[in-house]
Amino acid sequence: MNRLGSVTKPLMWALALLIAAVAGGCGGHGTDPILGGSGSVENLVSVLPGTIIPGATCTVSGPTIPEVTTSDPTNGNLLVTTSTTGVAGGGKLITADFSLAMDPATINSPLLTFSMMETVSGSNVPGTVTMNGASTRATLTTSAALTPNTSYTAIITQAATSSGTPLGCAYAWRFKTATPAATGVASVDLGRAAPFAIAANAGVTNTPTAPNTTINGDTVLDPIAGATCNSVAVDAAGGFGLCGGSPPTINGSVISPLFPADAGATSGAIISDMQAAFLSITPPAGPPAAGSLGGATNLPAGTTLGEPTGAALVQGDNLFAPGVYQSLTSILIT
Repeated sequence: MNRLGSVTKPLMWALALLIAAVAGGCGGHGTDPILGGSGSVENLVSVLPGTIIPGATCTVSGPTIPEVTTSDPTNGNLLVTTSTTGVAGGGKLITADFSLAMDPATINSPLLTFSMMETVSGSNVPGTVTMNGASTRATLTTSAALTPNTSYTAIITQAATSSGTPLGCAYAWRFKTATPAATGVASVDLGRAAPFAIAANAGVTNTPTAPNTTINGDTVLDPIAGATCNSVAVDAAGGFGLCGGSPPTINGSVISPLFPADAGATSGAIISDMQAAFLSITPPAGPPAAGSLGGATNLPAGTTLGEPTGAALVQGDNLFAPGVYQSLTSILIT
């Protein structure tokens, strides 16, 4: 497969890996036994996000039918933080990305079009819902921090529309907050960088090898001198531009100084949160420098991450325990 490498300044970032089963699509047409509270948290990672609301029906997908493409937290994540840095009242940000621009008036808290509840008790989680400027991302901000070691279900109903067309599938996904005393490894709060598929402060490279790399989610590149793909500056329209003739396919946007996200979420601010997350797990030996990240696992130079679906699990390739990993050069993802 194609290789996409994120090349950053030495030791200015860390890669925290969580191995979890994540499945996409609309799922089946039946009801979900966990939604009503029967069923166990252990079943969480096997549940497909999609039409799991009793009585919901799916519409055949098409270019004018909106769908939920990605979410944060992802379905099946068992180590979700209880709050998001910088949110008033210690609340948590829950986001969903759509394939088309949505009608903002149809996605809001009073209508409960986008809502969240505790999976077992069924108690609604209070919060407010906002849309980004392009109306392609909805954010549910909870009024307070989530409860540790608790399973939650987020739901977007078919009352959400795009140009009057309902969401193709009533969509729901499930995740669980971490247990501080039991996880052994503290989760890392990435702040505004959390929803991004790639965040890099020195550009990305993409090898011209078929099949082409596909990125599901947004990418943020900063500063402007490093907002490049294969050493070619990205465009000002949220894409990778020419990328030296090998632009990856992206189901999202490229956020850069040329193409900012929402107000307050510029590429510089997002990268700042990523670097703050790195510093939060850096021992007090000093700023990021060779050898300062005590306890991290070094990845050998030229490490290639990933194997085809169904391949045998190999430690350090497609099998990682939760923790902090660092590379002194770059990391290739196949």
